[in-house]
Amino acid sequence: MIEIMELKNVGDGYYVEYGMYEQKTKSGILRNLKDISPIDATFVPEEYSYKVNMIDDDEKSPAILAEQYEIDTYEGPEQVKKKEIDMKIVEDDMESYNELKVALVTQTSFVAALGLGFIAITNKGDPIAFSLGSVAGILYLLFLYAKTDTMGTEDEGTGDNISIFRFFVPPIAFAVITFYNGIKMRNGEGALQLQLFSTVTPDQFIGIILGFFTYRIPLFARQVAEVFKDLEDDDVEITTTTPPRIKKTTSKKPTTPTATVLLVSGPEITDRTPLVDRLIKESKGKFIKPDTTTTSEQLRDTILTQSSDTTTIFVIDANVDAVQQLLDTEQEDEDDTIKYVGVWITLDTIQTFETRLQTQKSTANMKDIISDINYGIVQADLFDYTIVCTATTETTKNSYYDQLKTAADSCYNQNINAFQ
Repeated sequence: MIEIMELKNVGDGYYVEYGMYEQKTKSGILRNLKDISPIDATFVPEEYSYKVNMIDDDEKSPAILAEQYEIDTYEGPEQVKKKEIDMKIVEDDMESYNELKVALVTQTSFVAALGLGFIAITNKGDPIAFSLGSVAGILYLLFLYAKTDTMGTEDEGTGDNISIFRFFVPPIAFAVITFYNGIKMRNGEGALQLQLFSTVTPDQFIGIILGFFTYRIPLFARQVAEVFKDLEDDDVEITTTTPPRIKKTTSKKPTTPTATVLLVSGPEITDRTPLVDRLIKESKGKFIKPDTTTTSEQLRDTILTQSSDTTTIFVIDANVDAVQQLLDTEQEDEDDTIKYVGVWITLDTIQTFETRLQTQKSTANMKDIISDINYGIVQADLFDYTIVCTATTETTKNSYYDQLKTAADSCYNQNINAFQ
């Protein structure tokens, strides 16, 4: 089951998430994933919205990419490599978990012993009540283990049922001390009168409560220790591991990029290549293509080797696979020596892709095109600009080209127009 949330229509086929206060009045709808069709939509970063493509004969119904999601065959985004489970890591984690369980019980018992020692020395408090509370706290932990030990297993339901008994442990401790007081009164010991809400003395009540919560002291100590450990780690090195265009690492000597690249990508059979060729031709040498190379490492080396003029920008017209290989190479490198400005060029609807496949000679297929579209959605933060192409008239071609020129001019730190 999945929860579907409504998006706000802002016009021209663009939809955005409702604001924080508007979301309070909206409620999600639960649906079975098998009954849901993926919508033909493109995320537009500069608008921070989704461009939803509609069916031609019905502007109220969105176009769909497929009848239903590929639940059985889907293996995740292409850039995420499927990894086998490392059983050694699982075994190490299980060993650490078992050690933690034993340590918590042992440390709770030690804290309880310290508490009993304090009561014996100061002669303040009720040692029997404190002991009952401490035992109740340890039993609470053991019942809680029954829940955590069976999480994600076939016995999870049984573990949940057993762990419920942890909530009855404190009342049982009070019942025991009440029974103990009753025996003392029958034997003529003490001056406690058995009445409603007065079957336990204040010292006994406080003793059971303090004894019960002794199990929280080792937990609190561990949390404080982890906070100080994290602070020490932050002092050593601060690293951001998000997948940006350039790996971001805070160091003592920040690296200034020595080359700038306009990275243009998108699905096949779009207007990507003609637009890039026109950009290079009309930029009067401001934008150039790097020498042809075979690997992303060689391409990167070529860019750095040819980057002698800071007013010259390299343009890479790359498919999705080439973009991912180039980004992988950047993330493996220790120096941020290349600045990327990403442009994603796509078509407006699936129908437009299908029409072009039928009218143009291409080795592309719809399966690969849809996969590329999904990549653009998942990795939207890699691209600073999105150009959505519709018709191919001269007017619209010039409009798309103007958008590419705007993206190209943003490659410069100064107010330089590359086309003047």
